[in-house]
Amino acid sequence: MSKRSFNKDMLDDRNGSTDFADSVLSVNTLQQFAVTKKRCLSFHGEKITNVVEGTTSHIGLEEEAVETQSLWKRFYKLECELNAALRNIVVPNNITHVYNPLEYASNLHCAYLRKFLNGPKSVVFVGMNPGPNGMGQTGVPFGNITTVRNEMALSGSVQQPVSVHEKRPVFGLECTVEEPSGARLWSLFKKLAGGSLSIFAEKCFVHNFCPLICYDKAGRNITPNELKVR
Repeated sequence: MSKRSFNKDMLDDRNGSTDFADSVLSVNTLQQFAVTKKRCLSFHGEKITNVVEGTTSHIGLEEEAVETQSLWKRFYKLECELNAALRNIVVPNNITHVYNPLEYASNLHCAYLRKFLNGPKSVVFVGMNPGPNGMGQTGVPFGNITTVRNEMALSGSVQQPVSVHEKRPVFGLECTVEEPSGARLWSLFKKLAGGSLSIFAEKCFVHNFCPLICYDKAGRNITPNELKVR
């Protein structure tokens, strides 16, 4: 199987009814986005499993050795496709600013994926959405500055959101405020892994389900569970 045909298979709807990109890009509310079918990748033994609403296809690793070595790139490509869909959502009236660190902090985010999604994982820890001083600054899930810079040894540039709330500036790795939840979580992972995040990453991966940060006029972080869909 050629690389071109592999990529086509990854993006085509297995049910043949609606193109995957079209089905996602038509989303216009958070609620609709939540129930829209999405692609996910997982590994089982010597096969790559491509899952769409219970429909499974297998692609032998021996046929796609290059793709196997670039799991993080394929994962990031899917993130980008879903990000395109998220640009079309309609947020509640009380939301004045929406940040997506997967876009403006993509450099650091990809550095994280390259290092910590370098192969199949047995355990995935899923967070809800970015914190203002964690992933909102670094593009790394629960990524408080000290952990990202010193423990993970990641570096990279961070741009700015399309529209910046005056009370929620983005400084990237220059941010001087730590994300408490990130400091606690990554410290726990490091402790459980015998003092090494590299050992933790051999079997585990951390991901945020929703990449968006929503702020109201006062700059309050409105988490997904607080959003009221119109």
